[in-house]
Amino acid sequence: MAKRSKVIVGVLAIVIGWAGYQWIQQTGTPASANLVQAPSQQDTEVDESSSRELLEYAYSAQGEIALPDIEQRVEAYIEHSGTSLLDQSLLAAFIGYKKALMGLEELAMGQSMGLDKMEQLHIGLLALQQQYFTPEQIAALFGDENRLRSMAIEKKRIEENALDAQDAEEQWMALLAEQPGYIRRSEQNAQLMAALSNDQQLSQQERYLHHVALVGEAGAQRLEAVEVERAAFEASLADYLTQRSVILADEQVGEEMKELQIEQLRQQSFEPKQWKRVAALERINDRRS
Repeated sequence: MAKRSKVIVGVLAIVIGWAGYQWIQQTGTPASANLVQAPSQQDTEVDESSSRELLEYAYSAQGEIALPDIEQRVEAYIEHSGTSLLDQSLLAAFIGYKKALMGLEELAMGQSMGLDKMEQLHIGLLALQQQYFTPEQIAALFGDENRLRSMAIEKKRIEENALDAQDAEEQWMALLAEQPGYIRRSEQNAQLMAALSNDQQLSQQERYLHHVALVGEAGAQRLEAVEVERAAFEASLADYLTQRSVILADEQVGEEMKELQIEQLRQQSFEPKQWKRVAALERINDRRS
């Protein structure tokens, strides 16, 4: 259910590229950050770029941490961090809103959405926002999201009513030209993310050249470095989980000794800043097993 509530917000806007290219801007102090962070977030910093980002940062741990515990963590963070982005009343409104989203989950299910369902969902979300927030809060928390979702609906309407693909493209580009810069960047980023995700069948050299064409030499080098780092971590994690399973399956070793051996294995396999993240991934892996 928690995953479905996240899908509701995510599928509604052209936000794949927009969210994928938003670099986190953080100002939380380490002491207060520990109050709101889940174990898997320990190697990140609290996102205080806006009230919405701070709330979403905290609630992204849902599934790893129970919802009531997240609420308590955010309340403690508000009290100790001195942040001006949130207060208890806004937190309470956001909690109510997140729970109410469950009522719209049926509309958001499925791989694709028709125009009618997209419009129903848009109207439902606007109604929920008006139920829990003031107009000023709606503008601050959901303004960009609502506009992006509205644009997604307009794009769908154009696609369904245009004479042909060329007519649809011309209408969409004309509408896009009238929008603020962040809307245009969102569309560009969405197209870029789609292009990047469609090159996995290429060879390593072909993929690099494709990245150069899309984001330039420097961008391609950064993407390559990220891919290498991610692949190395995934390989280390897979090997670690295999060895950990062997330790857990050894019936001749007591529980305390198993915990000690696993802790030593974790410290040998990963950098200190990754330990808490790995421990959290262990728990997630155990729940899936």
